[in-house]
Amino acid sequence: MTPRARFVTCATALAMHRGGMAPAGPLVVALSEAHEALPVLSVEDMLRPMHRSVDAVLDARLAGDEFRYGEAHYALATQTAIYWALKAREVAA
Repeated sequence: MTPRARFVTCATALAMHRGGMAPAGPLVVALSEAHEALPVLSVEDMLRPMHRSVDAVLDARLAGDEFRYGEAHYALATQTAIYWALKAREVAA
């Protein structure tokens, strides 16, 4: 699996996860590793908004801030939905 595919897979899995920060621990660890392995993204890259949301999730997790984590998780879920909607539109075109 490419670093990009791994990042998208881990971000999508976490975005779909329901529950708080503690139960999501293994997913956050996998996403953190995928995040680190991802090469620098260009300004036009479709993953940039999702990448920024992942930054916020990881920062909140490191800070142990459940409220910030919840907000960042919601933003990640939104950005992930947008990413997949754009991908679906590409496939349908």
